[in-house]
Amino acid sequence: MHPGTGVGVIDEVEHLIEAEFKLKRGEFGLNASFHDGGVTILTGENGTGKSTFLNALAGFVPVDSGTIMLNGRDITSMEIQRRNIVHITPNSYIGNLSVEKHIAFPGKPDADTGLIGELKESFGIDFRGKVGNLSMGQKIRVALATAFYRKPEALLIDEALSNLSYAKEVFAEITRLSGSLKTDVIIVAHSLADMQGEHLYVMENGSMRRSY
Repeated sequence: MHPGTGVGVIDEVEHLIEAEFKLKRGEFGLNASFHDGGVTILTGENGTGKSTFLNALAGFVPVDSGTIMLNGRDITSMEIQRRNIVHITPNSYIGNLSVEKHIAFPGKPDADTGLIGELKESFGIDFRGKVGNLSMGQKIRVALATAFYRKPEALLIDEALSNLSYAKEVFAEITRLSGSLKTDVIIVAHSLADMQGEHLYVMENGSMRRSY
């Protein structure tokens, strides 16, 4: 992989995800406390609330109390499509689209072909065809390029990087693009071998602990 250059740097502003909320689903309760920007790794055992936390930030799960702030905006009760957050899981792809149409989805006449090319280079996308026919690792790389093409304020990645053969290189590109595009990134991961984020949070029994 080769780093791209000049990927549309946005004017310098303070970027921060601030989440202080509680929610309960059945017998499970989540008490979230998160205040950071940049690239954050969120780890913990299965069933401790990591995915629930990301789903609440994205708007898929409503909170019972508290607030979620993104770059100074209160998005606690905001519609999903207005939050400017992209959420990626291993299944975040549209199988019947070609690689380039997927990256530029939903597709507009003024598609930024230069940015598409840079993102393809960043994530080692030198393959073609329908996304549904690609390997799981290739699908994830296309999903990441698609996410960054939208220049979201926040990108949430839930266990998607575990399917990559070159996770260390992909993580390096995610970190670079996070800084270039001013996109805050939270990555849920069990293994930290290939990733060293700016911050690390550990989820334990529905409670968050900031390690650094």
